[in-house]
Amino acid sequence: MVYDKQREVVVLFSGIHGGETWFFDGNDWEICKVKNPPMRFNQSMVYDRSRKVTIMYGGEKWQGGNDFLFFNDTWIYNGKRWKQVGKQKNGPFVSQAAMSYDAERKVTLLFGGKTNNGYSRETWSWNGKKWKMVNTKGPSPRSYHAMAFDEDKKVTVLFGGMRILNTGRYKLFDDTWIWNGKDWKRLKITGPCARYGHAMAYFEKYKKVALVGGKQGSWEAKNDTWLFSY
Repeated sequence: MVYDKQREVVVLFSGIHGGETWFFDGNDWEICKVKNPPMRFNQSMVYDRSRKVTIMYGGEKWQGGNDFLFFNDTWIYNGKRWKQVGKQKNGPFVSQAAMSYDAERKVTLLFGGKTNNGYSRETWSWNGKKWKMVNTKGPSPRSYHAMAFDEDKKVTVLFGGMRILNTGRYKLFDDTWIWNGKDWKRLKITGPCARYGHAMAYFEKYKKVALVGGKQGSWEAKNDTWLFSY
């Protein structure tokens, strides 16, 4: 889900059972009668404030057994219809990645995720026309992490995530990173415990990034809320 600031609605795309688009206006949910992108799950979405569209990227589709199809397509939703864009200028085949919109530099930032070959540590940016890999250093490979853009400090904040090791065990992360538009920097601070599947967003009232929930294992769900300021 993302918040469409132009139209003042929350946009939800549910792709695992054929694909549906819904929006929530603060009172009621309403299904949007549009032609949806192909079914998928673990896709990433952000709202592009400068272009006033929702951006959806990647994801995966189960094809039976242990076979998954990974996507590298980019879709935009303008409040009326979905449209695939940049067909010849796509990024990585990835799901479970984190995306956030950098309002200072007017680009969408994507980091990490799961691929056909394991886990990614690549950083990509989308300028409205094409994807560009901008960095391969920084956080270690991971998925189910979260990112949010700190509008006060003009940096992207990344926290946590997980990776399944060859032994089948989970490796969880509790590290905090910031992206300044050129480089990643790890902050030597303590904060939430290691987790994955959490949500992060910028809290305008307090001018801080907020984090809520997540998991510590297969079932250990968290319900705590944290505020971060840099």
